[in-house]
Amino acid sequence: MRSLVPMLLVMALAAPAHAAFDGPGAPLTVKDSSAVKTAPKDAPVVLEGMIVSKAGDDLYIFQDAGGDILVEIDDDVMKDRKITPQNKVRLNGHVDSEDGKPTVDVDMLEVLN
Repeated sequence: MRSLVPMLLVMALAAPAHAAFDGPGAPLTVKDSSAVKTAPKDAPVVLEGMIVSKAGDDLYIFQDAGGDILVEIDDDVMKDRKITPQNKVRLNGHVDSEDGKPTVDVDMLEVLN
């Protein structure tokens, strides 16, 4: 039992801040822009690809192997970073909608290159 406690502590500290339960009953994480279009509202999303253009105040077109999708990235998430279409990014968020069309509301953005 004593050896289990340090192991659990290490595992807890190694988990990313945006971690959530993943197991029976948890919603499946959407990992492709094409899957966003059929996913239920508020389903968790993790996408990797490029932001290819700006589409409005906080709206951008994101593209990955599955195609493209409209994403909403608030200024506090963008954090004044300069991101170009050549930068690969990871977006964490959830499925939302804009004018009845599926979108991703981004909670965290990470530049991968």
